[in-house]
Amino acid sequence: MATRILILADGNSAHTKKWALGLSKKGFTIGIFSFNLPDYDWYSEAGIVFLNLRAGHQNPTALLSKLGYLRFLKTLKTQIKLFQPDVLHAHYASSYGLLGALTGFQPFIISVWGTDVMKFPQKSFIHKMILKFNLKCAHSICATSPTLVNYLKPLTRKPIAIVPFGVDTEIFKPSDHVVDNRVFTMCCAKALEPMYNNHQLILAFAHLKKKYPTKAMRLIILGEGSQARYLKTLSTQIGVADCVLFTGKVSEWLVAWYIANSHLLLNVSTYESFGVNILEAMACAKPVIVSEAEGLVHLVSQTNGNQIVNAANELEIANAMETILLHPARGEKAGQSGYDLVNRKFTLQISIAKMISVYDEVMANHHLKMALHKNRNPVLH
Repeated sequence: MATRILILADGNSAHTKKWALGLSKKGFTIGIFSFNLPDYDWYSEAGIVFLNLRAGHQNPTALLSKLGYLRFLKTLKTQIKLFQPDVLHAHYASSYGLLGALTGFQPFIISVWGTDVMKFPQKSFIHKMILKFNLKCAHSICATSPTLVNYLKPLTRKPIAIVPFGVDTEIFKPSDHVVDNRVFTMCCAKALEPMYNNHQLILAFAHLKKKYPTKAMRLIILGEGSQARYLKTLSTQIGVADCVLFTGKVSEWLVAWYIANSHLLLNVSTYESFGVNILEAMACAKPVIVSEAEGLVHLVSQTNGNQIVNAANELEIANAMETILLHPARGEKAGQSGYDLVNRKFTLQISIAKMISVYDEVMANHHLKMALHKNRNPVLH
């Protein structure tokens, strides 16, 4: 019988989708319990089941802000009895982690993703205690990067398995044709929110454009967010609106296309736990320019030629852009170095294999524990 994994995670997250589909392809029976109704049916064809499609909560964000998601607990317990999972796996240690912990189900795994351990426990003493309780209830803990392990150490003494987000190299791959060198194209694939410093990229781009007025160049900003109007206005005010393209929300396939047809990718986040979009650019053999955020530095430091800049200094960012503009061979070398890194350590297949090994170990330990418990209590036979 196929191993049954019940995933507690955001049904609209690209990461949830990758984990679920990847495990399903490996023969696992997957159920998903999510606070959010999926935007479209990406799961049925793969035999993946959403267990709370009739939950009826159309505004999960408001609920979450008031711990209202605890209303899902009774429904989740019912679904656990019906689905009969071998493993309960919460992706995100705070919200889904708490819900999973309160079910009392074992074996229970928590995967931390980023802000759930970098920001959530810093909000208050109560938040910290909630997170420590969740981690205490987990049979096993996974983190996407060494950066997150460092944040976890003060909260738990349990061993932590590093299982990074993997890149689907069937989607993110080098372009089939030569990129158009007539227009130097830079790309950013982060939400239009303050922490991602998109305004700094626009200012840096303006500096570069002013320095080389005869060179055709373009800045493509993928995604949506609360700063969309501000960033578009800024582009107009400093005279680069005709060279900055805001795409809005696009599909994963279009993100891959834009990256593969650019000359470099930029990510100057204030903080970042891992940097999936950096790996996606590397999978496309593109050079990257990143901020000094821990998760980004950890990745870029494993490559040659990719650049780290101060996110608060637009001139430094512009100089890094200029390096790739004037020295394309350096960009190609950096891109190849990143490409080699992804295929050596960070493909989706490698990450799925690591997750499966965690499941195997957790279930083996759980079965051993249950067998020992029965031997100590013969009446249970």
